[in-house]
Amino acid sequence: MGNVPKIPGHFIWGQFLALRKNSIPFVLRNAKQYGYVAEYRIFKKKFWFVGQADIIQHVLQENPEAYQKSKGYKILELITGKGLFTAEGDRWKALRRLYGPSFSRKSLEGYFHTTVEVARRRFNTWDIKESTLVNLTQELNTMALEVAGETLFSSDWITGSDELFIAIAEGLEFINVRALRLPFSLPMWVPTPHHLKFKRHIKTIDRVVFNIIDSRQKSDRVRAQPDLLDRILENSAVLENTRNVRQQIRDEVCTLFMAGHETTFLTLLWTIHNLALHPTVLEQCYAEIDAAQLSDALHLSELEKLELLQKVVLETLRLYPPVWHFGRVSLTTDRVGSTDIPKGSHLRLSPLLAHRNPAYWQNPEEFSPSRFDTEKLSAIPPGAYIPFGLGARLCIGKGFAHMELLTILTLFLQRFSISRIQTAHEIDSSLTVRMKKELHLIINTRIK
Repeated sequence: MGNVPKIPGHFIWGQFLALRKNSIPFVLRNAKQYGYVAEYRIFKKKFWFVGQADIIQHVLQENPEAYQKSKGYKILELITGKGLFTAEGDRWKALRRLYGPSFSRKSLEGYFHTTVEVARRRFNTWDIKESTLVNLTQELNTMALEVAGETLFSSDWITGSDELFIAIAEGLEFINVRALRLPFSLPMWVPTPHHLKFKRHIKTIDRVVFNIIDSRQKSDRVRAQPDLLDRILENSAVLENTRNVRQQIRDEVCTLFMAGHETTFLTLLWTIHNLALHPTVLEQCYAEIDAAQLSDALHLSELEKLELLQKVVLETLRLYPPVWHFGRVSLTTDRVGSTDIPKGSHLRLSPLLAHRNPAYWQNPEEFSPSRFDTEKLSAIPPGAYIPFGLGARLCIGKGFAHMELLTILTLFLQRFSISRIQTAHEIDSSLTVRMKKELHLIINTRIK
């Protein structure tokens, strides 16, 4: 497979055991030793991990027609169905048209107000006395789920939401475990206890989501503030040529709910983790928010003036991009610079590797929000910073995610001070960049 370094491994199973045990640290160590494009092998299957900006840009932006998504995405269809994330070709184009109006600036303004309401309501439930220990992993997970639910379903989702939470959380955990077992996953038709439990969760998700969709379609209520489901239903005519429209709407709802929740929750957690590790930056963020004199009503335009906090988020997404690799397969022979890419090559384009590649970032493992000062942005090569992907398949929810992150972080820092931590939390190797342990911090109410 091309002229790239090969990672040494066992003559039968290659790097299977090391990847299964702790893939992210293993891949990062190998990148430092062998380079940011390297070949791995799991039994007979060969693939590259790629953290080189020019190859990433070429595959995702310059020549995307020569590549298709890898079969690894199929595992997500077990829970999301055939939604936007796994779609290809004309069906993907139809789905992008469906989503367009849902992520306009006007729509984001409406979701912003919902996000503010949810965040303030959740913070009001925190019983913060002097130096209260808070499980931020649990609390922010719940908050992100509620934001996803209310921006997507408004109040319709409350009935059955506990069931939905549990089914999605345990369903995603099943997907994570199944993905990491690689070649030893049994077919889903085999009636193992884990498979049967997962299928019960899918039935729960289907029942709750279909009930919401059906009741919404029968209702003639006009909302003052349309939610995402309203906007999907208003524009669902573009789905007529895809397949069963009702099923497709269900799949899109599940894709939005799960993708939106997981990525935002993880970035919130890592951002607060980074601020707790760097008290000087934290104090600067407090000062910026206080100086802004934000109104009680709060407007999105006010938050967009918080330049330091936005850089903190960007730097967190650099160090801990929620999705750490995207799978692509070459449909033809290709070449990028001096690298030959044979037909049928399996590429795992990695934001995590690109974001920590010293060719593009000075001291790449250090947390430094000033990397994103305006005058430095032009020096970042295309493909070197891709937390939301690149090219035509750039995440359509990027603006929504940025809004939600900025909103919750601002309201959190307005209200609370946090204790310092001395040691960074380790990354847990899964489909997304999670923390190995829960994040517990001592929280106090801020006195200005």
